[in-house]
Amino acid sequence: MLSQIFSRPAAARSWTSLAARAPTGYTCAPSRRHQSSTNADPTAQAPAGHPKPEPVPVAFPPDLPSHYRAQIGHFRNVITPAEHDFLVDLCRRKLKRAPFLNAHFDKVISGYREQSVSHWRVGVGEIAEENDKRARAILDRCRAILAEAVGSKDRADHVGGIQWLPEHILELNADGTIGAHVDHLTASGSIVAALSLVSPTPIVFQHTKRPGWTIELTAEPSSLYFQCDDLRYDFTHAVPKPSGQGRISVMFRDKHLGPTKGECASGGMSDSASMGSSLS
Repeated sequence: MLSQIFSRPAAARSWTSLAARAPTGYTCAPSRRHQSSTNADPTAQAPAGHPKPEPVPVAFPPDLPSHYRAQIGHFRNVITPAEHDFLVDLCRRKLKRAPFLNAHFDKVISGYREQSVSHWRVGVGEIAEENDKRARAILDRCRAILAEAVGSKDRADHVGGIQWLPEHILELNADGTIGAHVDHLTASGSIVAALSLVSPTPIVFQHTKRPGWTIELTAEPSSLYFQCDDLRYDFTHAVPKPSGQGRISVMFRDKHLGPTKGECASGGMSDSASMGSSLS
């Protein structure tokens, strides 16, 4: 499964400090796609009894082009503590027969185990069905937040709504890391997102040709972050340092529906994608 998702690793880099505060000279702003073309606000309302997601300011390099700034977003307080613990328990039960692997064949990731999820029926009988129903409700709420944030109604790549792939669970152990990579260009579409569980995780996004364009964020437990469109294809993402506690991510990706950025109509890679495709 990971061989279809991860692409080749980027060359080793000297990572900058992952301090929680914005680096000197960087600007912070909440990021949301299509701010000028839609009134949809993923933080405006929350179902009764559920938390209201809060946008987390993202620190941008001062010379980062404006279109990239609208293609990454981060929300905290997306799920309740009880929902967090419920999902952690389900994820670990789904993964219980999967050993942690020391290294992926392409050396992008270490100390991990993973599984694509077609259902959340953990347990037997009515308990299993209730677990599946409850998990679906939580994750559908996350997808709704993402759909609003990326402007699902005006996306040319998903006319009629975003077509999501099944969720993907990725767990890192206390020593696990993920090297800089661009997700496989045809295994999924233009949206990559994750619900973060268990522990705070520093994540680094870096432009494949302009390493000075680096974005750092810390994905706290119960937070949801995404990258889409040009930023999904033009920036690597990485978890370069172990958390010391392990972490679980529930990954959301959309379907690849045809030629996208970096692809020629014939199916071959264009010159503009040569850097990204080489990260596999």
